[in-house]
Amino acid sequence: MHLPSVEILGVRVNPLTVVELHEAMGCMIQQKKHKLVLNVNVHCLNLTVQQPWLKNFLNSADIVFCDGAGVMLGAKLLGETIPERITYADWFWQLAEWCTVNEHSLYFLEPNQASPKRPLRSSRTAILSYGLQDVTMAILTRLQRVARTRRLSGK
Repeated sequence: MHLPSVEILGVRVNPLTVVELHEAMGCMIQQKKHKLVLNVNVHCLNLTVQQPWLKNFLNSADIVFCDGAGVMLGAKLLGETIPERITYADWFWQLAEWCTVNEHSLYFLEPNQASPKRPLRSSRTAILSYGLQDVTMAILTRLQRVARTRRLSGK
């Protein structure tokens, strides 16, 4: 699956609508492989200038979607278009409905938690992390630990 991208401050951002994001996530889930979907806002893009690991992390993701009008404006200033911002405050209920209809799970990961809470459903899995402001090396380590545990247990 190849998605178009717009480069802003060296970060590839996929110009997706909510429907396109759901379709891409559905394809990823069907592949039953570990995938990474992240959101980016203008604050996070600014942080990548001084935090190369963050830029590398974002560019290693399978999808990076726009989470703010500042990112849309940045794309416009570069002559590119991002069709809409997908911010959790507006999108979460659409995501939850899409997961319910398609029998996917949501895991909520919190920076101060040793392990993820139990899924809302237990069929297929979609991992959700709240905003890149909360992404720290500790969270990345926990995500890797969860992925490693799931691979070893065959879940």
